[in-house]
Amino acid sequence: MIKYISFERKGIKSYGILNEEYVFDIRENFNDMPGTLIEYIKGPRLSNNVILNSKARLKNDVRIISPIEVPQRGIFCVGMNYREHLSEIKDLQMEKEPEYPVFFTKNMNRILGDGDYINVSDSPSTCPDYEAELALIIGRDCKNLTEENAESVIFGYSIANDFSARDLQKDYSQWMKGKSLDDFCAIGPYIVDAKDLQVENLEIKSFVNGELRQNSNTKNLIFNIKRILIDLSKGMTIKAGDIIFTGTPKGVGGGFNPPKYLKKNDKVTCFIENIGELTNFVK
Repeated sequence: MIKYISFERKGIKSYGILNEEYVFDIRENFNDMPGTLIEYIKGPRLSNNVILNSKARLKNDVRIISPIEVPQRGIFCVGMNYREHLSEIKDLQMEKEPEYPVFFTKNMNRILGDGDYINVSDSPSTCPDYEAELALIIGRDCKNLTEENAESVIFGYSIANDFSARDLQKDYSQWMKGKSLDDFCAIGPYIVDAKDLQVENLEIKSFVNGELRQNSNTKNLIFNIKRILIDLSKGMTIKAGDIIFTGTPKGVGGGFNPPKYLKKNDKVTCFIENIGELTNFVK
């Protein structure tokens, strides 16, 4: 399984492929490579076999960071895409299952990685929440996708925590403000090559301080990956390097009575089968 990572070593950031305990540094091993993974995704790209036959260093020699620290534009998100999640947050619920995907954007200056801290104490929200999601990263520019070619544009998949300010979502009606506070987004720990992963039937879970909160499966998506891409690309160009969050299942903090919002010193972990775990800490 090919896992693309971004990392830092001796104060210098780079990217490459993680293969068990070894890291293959694309920037170091090959000439004229772009500076970030998101730029590399845009192409042209090297053969993975060529990369895996280059010089390697130990994983312990680097610090893995978010695969995409700075998105090229707003993250495309699908809201209310698991049936059980539709009615669990009273202030945000929909009257019935949507006929079309509910799209919105999440505008982030930077994206946290595995092990990073989310600073909720400096945010204007008193209701910070977590959302485990399957994220996909687009590998080439596309428009008006069809059932036959939709999945061919996907570069890879990752785990996302779509941190959300529930009070701001309610106050401002439209979700963008409550989704776009600084630090309210994490992706990682790596991007799995789309050719190596079938995502139609994967367990997806979240834990807060070890307590299981969300427990579902991607087969429960109302709109699957193909449908999301087909609808989003109608008349609109999706760019290589774009990020899409596909929705979160039941079990978010705002769905409990009383609510279980995130607080200082919490540890929140998102898990997706065959990808791994993404853990963040609250300060």
